[in-house]
Amino acid sequence: MNRKWLFIALVLTGVMALANQYGYQHNLYTPTSWYDIPMHLLGGASISAFIIGITGKYRPWVFWGGLISVAIGWEIFEFVFNISTQRPGYWFDTIHDVVNDGIGGLCIRYISRRV
Repeated sequence: MNRKWLFIALVLTGVMALANQYGYQHNLYTPTSWYDIPMHLLGGASISAFIIGITGKYRPWVFWGGLISVAIGWEIFEFVFNISTQRPGYWFDTIHDVVNDGIGGLCIRYISRRV
């Protein structure tokens, strides 16, 4: 277990929670909004930092498997609770969201190699 990365995951999650609240209060989650992109980048980054914190180091199968599982799980959650399925191009948006989660995770992976 790596406490430094668990703390980083906590900070990233807190930033994401505050940004999410701000986004809802100011109606930034509209069908044409860009706001969903940085939220998924932050989501992927926080999940990845958590995985590195729990495992203590980078393990490719655990890292990418965990990240993609949580990302797809979130998209299933949105589908089941009808959160964003009313938008045109829903499936493109879903793929875009999972890719953005992966990019956020890739950024954390790069940083973890340097620190």
